[in-house]
Amino acid sequence: IWKEDEDPMKKWLCLLFAVLMTLGTFTVCADGTPYGDVEDTGLDYREARAYLENPMNAMPHMRFITVKPDGNFTMDTGEGFYQYFFDMRLFSGGYTCVKTNEYGDPVYDEEGNFIFDLNGTQIPLTAEMRKARVTDSWGPPYDWALGNPNRGGAADIPLSDAALNTIKKGFENLRKAGGTCIISPSYAANGEVFNEPLDFEMILTHARQLSELITEYSDVIGAIEIRTIGPYGEMWGSPYTSKKYANRIIDTYLSNTPNTVKAMVRTPGYACNYLLDIDETNRGVLYDKQGNQIRVSAGGGKFTFARLVPYDNIKGLDLEKFKRLSMFNDGYMLTNADTGTWASREVEIKWLEWASQYGYYGGEYGSGDRPSDEIWLPKNALPEMYRTHVSYMHDNMYHSELPNIDNWETTFDTRAEAEEFVEDWYNESLSITPDDPAANVLDLNTVRYETADPNNPNGITTVQLDKTGCDHLVFTEELAKSCTKADVSTYYGYSVYTFIRDHIGYRFVVRDAQMSVAVPTGGLLRISIDIENTGMANCVQDKVAQLVIEKDGKEVEVVTLNGAVNANKWLSQETNDVDFEVRLSKELAAGEYTAYLRVCNITNDGEPNTKTCVQFANNDIYNKKLRANLIGTFTVSEDEYAYAADESAQVTTKFKDVEDDYWGREYIEKICTMGNMGGMSLTTFVPEGVATRAQLVTVLYNMEGKPAVDGITTPLTDIDGWYNAAVKWAYSEGIVNGVSATTFNPNGKLNRETFATMLYRYAKYKGIDVASVKGDISAYSDAKKVSPWALEAMLWANAKGYIGGMTTTTLVPQGNATRAQMATILTRYIESI
Repeated sequence: IWKEDEDPMKKWLCLLFAVLMTLGTFTVCADGTPYGDVEDTGLDYREARAYLENPMNAMPHMRFITVKPDGNFTMDTGEGFYQYFFDMRLFSGGYTCVKTNEYGDPVYDEEGNFIFDLNGTQIPLTAEMRKARVTDSWGPPYDWALGNPNRGGAADIPLSDAALNTIKKGFENLRKAGGTCIISPSYAANGEVFNEPLDFEMILTHARQLSELITEYSDVIGAIEIRTIGPYGEMWGSPYTSKKYANRIIDTYLSNTPNTVKAMVRTPGYACNYLLDIDETNRGVLYDKQGNQIRVSAGGGKFTFARLVPYDNIKGLDLEKFKRLSMFNDGYMLTNADTGTWASREVEIKWLEWASQYGYYGGEYGSGDRPSDEIWLPKNALPEMYRTHVSYMHDNMYHSELPNIDNWETTFDTRAEAEEFVEDWYNESLSITPDDPAANVLDLNTVRYETADPNNPNGITTVQLDKTGCDHLVFTEELAKSCTKADVSTYYGYSVYTFIRDHIGYRFVVRDAQMSVAVPTGGLLRISIDIENTGMANCVQDKVAQLVIEKDGKEVEVVTLNGAVNANKWLSQETNDVDFEVRLSKELAAGEYTAYLRVCNITNDGEPNTKTCVQFANNDIYNKKLRANLIGTFTVSEDEYAYAADESAQVTTKFKDVEDDYWGREYIEKICTMGNMGGMSLTTFVPEGVATRAQLVTVLYNMEGKPAVDGITTPLTDIDGWYNAAVKWAYSEGIVNGVSATTFNPNGKLNRETFATMLYRYAKYKGIDVASVKGDISAYSDAKKVSPWALEAMLWANAKGYIGGMTTTTLVPQGNATRAQMATILTRYIESI
C-alpha cells in the first residue's frame, strides 16, 4: 500500500520485492537484511537399499555373558547395536522346585518359608539342600557360556565390585566405539528353572546395582529387558512371576534409572498389573476422564485389558513411569498368541500401539514350524509391524535360522483356490532379485493337496508345503500400501526379508534440502530439509543435532542445534520440515565450505556423544569420519555481515521451537514477557540448549533493572562481550566469582550447583532470609557429590523447590542446566517472592 503521490520508481521496487519474496528467491532477516540465496543442494533424495546399523535400531549383536564374582569375563563391544544377556546365576544360591499355586504364587509353610517338592515330599529348604542344589535342581546341568555343569553359586550375594567394574569397563568401551545396547539380566540364559536367589530382596539388590551403571551410561544403554526371572529370563516358570514380586522388580528399575532409559516386560499382563499398581488414587480400578470405568480382568494367570482407551485419557494417573514401559516378545509371529504372549492379540496390541510410541518393541522371531493361522505371512505381519513400531528383532526374522519352513499348511474353500495360491507363490519365488542369494524357489514336487471330502475333490482343500522359505516372498507395491504411508518404492521387487531387515526401527531419508548459497562473514546460514521416517518405529533415545562445517576434510566449526532440530519428533511414516538458521563465526575465512548434519546421543551430563551417531538412508550422504550426513556446500564471502544495533533484542515470546505442549512453555513465555530473558534468535529459544554462566548472570542483571556499572572494574580479563556489564555488576556485588583470579569463563556451561549458588547469593543480595531455610538432601544417593562451596546454596534451593532431583534418588549436582530449566527456576523464584 502506498500513497497516490508516491515516487513511481519506489512503487515498482516494492512490487518487485514482493514478487521475489513470493517466489522465495532470497530470504530476509528480521531486521530486513538479506542473507543470501537459498537453493537445492543437489542430494540424491531416493531411499538407498541398505541395512543401517544405527543406535538402538534393527538387529542387535547378541552376546551371552556369564557374570563372575572375580570379574574374569569380557564384554564384546564395537560400533553398532548390541544386546547383552547378563547371566547372574553365580550370585544366586538358587533353590529347588518351589511349589506354586495355579497363579504362579509360591506356597508357604506355617513358618512362612517356601514349600519344596523333592521326590513328592514337601519339606522346607535347608542349608544342606541349598548347598546340594547343583545336583538337585530340575533340568540338565549346563552353563550357557562355558558348557560346564555349573548352575550357580553357593549363596545369594550382591554383585561384586570386580564384576561391576568389568561391566562398567564394557560400557565405557562401547561408548568409545560408538555403540549402543539393550541389557537383559537374568539368572538362567538357558532353559533352566529356579535359578533365582531364594532371598527375593537380593534380586532387588542386583537390580539397584545395575541401575547405577545404567544411569551413568544412559547414552549407550537405551533399554532394559526386565527378564530376571524364569528360564531364559522370559518371565515364566518361576514363583516370582506373580504380581506381588514382578511389580517390585519393574519398579526398582524404573525408579532408579533416568526417564531416558526405557524398560520392557514379557507380556501385556505385566504392564497391566503395573499400571494398576502405580495408580495411587484408585488401586486396581481405573477411570477415563469422562468417569467411565476401564475394566481389567484377571484369571488363570492371564491378565488382559477387557476395555482399552488411550492411556493419556486415564483419570488422575501419572504416566511418566508407564510411558517408559513396553514389551519384548520372544515368540514373535509363531502362533496367533505368540506362544502365550497375548491373551487377546487384537485387544492388547492397542496398548502396545500406544506404548511403543514412547519405548521399544522387539525380541525374537519365534522358532519352529509356522502355524496354519497365517499371522506370520507378510500380508498380515507387515501392517502389524508398522502399527506396533517394531524397533529391534533378532536376526532370524523371515531368514537366517529359517531358510526353510517344514510341514507348513493352510486350508482353502476350493481346490482351485489352493492351486492358485501355490502358483502365485511359485511365480513370486521365481521373481526374486539377486540381492538375496539365500532366497529359495518353491519346489513344486514338495506340494501336497488333501481334500476334506474324498467324494468332492474340488471342495475344501489343505495345501501342505514341506520345504519352502518365507524369504522368497517379494515385496510389492500392494504390500507397501497395506502397511505404510511412507515412500518405500525403491524396495519394490526385492525380497520381503530385505525390506523388513532394513525398516525395523527408525530410518531417516532426506527428501529435499535447501541451503544458503553464499553467506557474508559472520552472517546467517539458513537450511531447510525435509526428512521422512520410512522405518517402523520412532527414535526414542534422546538425541542432539549439530551442524558441522567442513573444509578440506576437517571440522572447522561445530554448532550444537539443541531444540531447533529434534530427531525424536521425526515419527514413523511422517515427513518433517526441519528449518533452522545458524550465525557463522566471524573467524570463518572467505571460501567454500561443506555443511553436514550430525545427529548423536547425549551423555548423562548433557554432552553430545559424537561417537554414537545416526546415518541417514540416502546414497552417498554419510561421512564416516565426521559421523555426519551431507547437506550441501556454500560459500562465505569477504563481505562482513552488518549487525543491527538491536538485533539481539527479543521482540516476541512465541518461539517456533517451543511447541504449545512443551513442558516449560509457560515459564519461558513469562520470563521473556517480563523482559528478563530472551531467545537465541528472534524466532528460536533453544529450550534444550545448555545454559551458560554469562546467560544466568545476564538474566539476574535484567531482573535487577540493569543498574549502571560506570566506574566498576574487575580483575576479569575474559568479559569483553554482550555480558560485560552484567558480569561487572554481579562480581562487584559478590553474586559471582571467577573460575580463577582473572577469568570468569562466560561461555562455560552452567551446572546445577553453580546455578543454585548464584541464585542463593542473589537472594541474599536482595535481603531475603536464606539462613532460616534448613534443607535436607540426604535422601539423594549422590548428595555427597555436592561441592562443599555449593552445599549451603543447594540445601536452600532444594528446600525452596527451585532445584529438585533429576530422579527420585539422584540430585546430579554437576549436571548441566538447560535454558528451559533456567527459565522455569527463575520464573518460580520471581513468583515466590
